[in-house]
Amino acid sequence: MQLPIIKKLPFIKSKFDLILINGLFVLITIGVVLSLIYSYFLAEEPPLATRLESAEELENISLVTYSGSTILPLDQLPILQVTNLKSFTFFLEQLKTRYNLQSSSFTNELYVNSDQTATLLIKEDDHFLSLSLHENYPQPNETLPELEVLEQQARSYLSSLGFETEMLIQNREDITYVSSNESPTEFHEVESATEATAAMLVFQQRFNDVPVYFSSQIPQHITLSLSAKGVYKLDFLPFEVEVKAMNEQLLLPVDQAIENIRQGDYATLTDLLRVTNVDHNRISAINLTEFQLVYRLSLDDQLLIPYYDFSGQVELAGGRTSPVRLTTPAIKLRLTNETRLTN
Repeated sequence: MQLPIIKKLPFIKSKFDLILINGLFVLITIGVVLSLIYSYFLAEEPPLATRLESAEELENISLVTYSGSTILPLDQLPILQVTNLKSFTFFLEQLKTRYNLQSSSFTNELYVNSDQTATLLIKEDDHFLSLSLHENYPQPNETLPELEVLEQQARSYLSSLGFETEMLIQNREDITYVSSNESPTEFHEVESATEATAAMLVFQQRFNDVPVYFSSQIPQHITLSLSAKGVYKLDFLPFEVEVKAMNEQLLLPVDQAIENIRQGDYATLTDLLRVTNVDHNRISAINLTEFQLVYRLSLDDQLLIPYYDFSGQVELAGGRTSPVRLTTPAIKLRLTNETRLTN
């Protein structure tokens, strides 16, 4: 079939040219159709991610019920590809170098400098670093700078340690004001900055306003304590990531996430057997009442993936109860068993 509009074009000088042009149109059309089909199936194919290693398996997980809100804060979130990871070793070396810290002869968990003005404690059980700068501890009757000055000092200090401060969110509702007693290491909380000799500011790495968890239990956060002299205490989980966003993913309805838990797609964040000596065979109900949307890091995949963290109670035969926390993917995933969530 010949197309009249094509036949009139000046560069078509023969029947062969017309056949060639028509053939190109057909190939282009086929290419567009195939591209649309490929894009459709690519979008429908869920991303591959690791299955969480659970703290323990609950024998009666099919008994799970949920009675909390099902309203989602967002409709979709991207999976985040980790492009750079700063971990425990990086921040430990930063602090050792800056303050000339040496390992204590008493324990490997303590570092001190020669004049003992700085000490660093490694809390290995919860992967925290705790730095104390003793010369900056607040003294009675000292006056704190304005909050904006404290925040600027805090960000400048964190930047000097290698933190990407533009990725850290500081919530002013988390500020705690304290006043020192006669001993400079003893404090009591006060209501306002005018009464305080020190302030504690909390920073957290969040993406899309969703908190980041680097282990199954602990969200990434940094607590800085400042006096009139500057930073005197730093407590933090020594991890930070830089990321790039991948494809946006629709968040699963909460009801679907609960059903996925019933089918075994979950990890426990509470070690019931260790904490409360719970006999799993005596669990008569698992009642979840609230959830939080979080990003969780899988070191093996180098991905930050949206998860729902559910919390509630387990009921035991005899009427006892115990708190429980469970997590499950907030998006559709193809899960593998070879790797696990970082601990």
